[in-house]
Amino acid sequence: YYHNPMYQVGTTVARKHGQMIAYIIYRLADDEQSVIINDIVTSSPDAIPEMIAHISIRLRKRLNWGTMWVGLPEWHPYLPIFKRLGFLKRSDSTSSIVVHGSPNSELKASVLEPTCWFVTLGDRDE
Repeated sequence: YYHNPMYQVGTTVARKHGQMIAYIIYRLADDEQSVIINDIVTSSPDAIPEMIAHISIRLRKRLNWGTMWVGLPEWHPYLPIFKRLGFLKRSDSTSSIVVHGSPNSELKASVLEPTCWFVTLGDRDE
């Protein structure tokens, strides 16, 4: 994350008795109105609400952002925590796939057929 030339990231760390128990890496979306959580690592999921609050307070002081989102698959163990914090599931209708079928390809019809494509949460766009 830190070496990606496309965007800068921020980090918030939770500690207990001087030991790191969790961190979150986040960035601002291109519109600078949304915070995107890129990564969460924790041995204590109970620290997540505090870290989300910390990010919110830190960024509210610097920026006028309005939304925060995190991409989690349906099975992720932190999903209930984010639901309790008020995060909402994004509609499946907001994702689309852009494909190209070479004019000379015998597979063009299949490639361009929407029912041939299935998108999982991890494949979805931002």
